Amino acid sequence: MCEEGGINDKDMAKENDLINSKIEAIDRRIGELQQERAYLINRLPLIENAFFAVERMGIDRDLFLGRCRKTRLAFARCAVAAYLHRYSFTTIQIAFILCRDHASVSNYLRQYERAMQEPRFYRDLVAFLEEFNKQLTIR
Repeated sequence: MCEEGGINDKDMAKENDLINSKIEAIDRRIGELQQERAYLINRLPLIENAFFAVERMGIDRDLFLGRCRKTRLAFARCAVAAYLHRYSFTTIQIAFILCRDHASVSNYLRQYERAMQEPRFYRDLVAFLEEFNKQLTIR
């Protein structure tokens, strides 16, 4: 018997089912995030190599990951995005690493492709990419 304004057994069962389904969804998402974390940890040397190359070029990590839109920083982000993409990182993973959204990463990758196809129109970016690639080999 339920009191006036109280919850009956049927409503309580629905509420419990809803809560359980939400808990299951959260557990699935936690599992996915743990897999993603393990994947990125295994690929950490590639990420570190890219960041060390940027630092060797005299670019501060905080500025690199910050919101500044200076050309040199944009070129650095483009170079790192292309480097990581070459090693099968997705745009979403690269966006997470660079503290950007995936659309920005897609734009960096398009710029990189254009620079490789028509280097005379993208001299500054191509020069930056060449310097970045040299820094990648130094360790």
